[in-house]
Amino acid sequence: MLSPGTVRTDRVSKFVEYAAGGVSTYWIVDLRPPVSLSAYILVDGRYEVTAEGTGAVALLTPATLTVDLDALLR
Repeated sequence: MLSPGTVRTDRVSKFVEYAAGGVSTYWIVDLRPPVSLSAYILVDGRYEVTAEGTGAVALLTPATLTVDLDALLR
């Protein structure tokens, strides 16, 4: 989850470190309104967006599922 003190780390540094480590998927949950989810998959050493959204976010990888952000925060 993003917090004001970790935005740069989560959106820049971790991308590089996790890709180098072969982490296949990476999600960022931003709790600032509107709460959002960004999901990434590692392709050829770089992350590509696989899903983004607010409310209920449908994901196809690493499994088919829907993350209901609003329900998680109730």
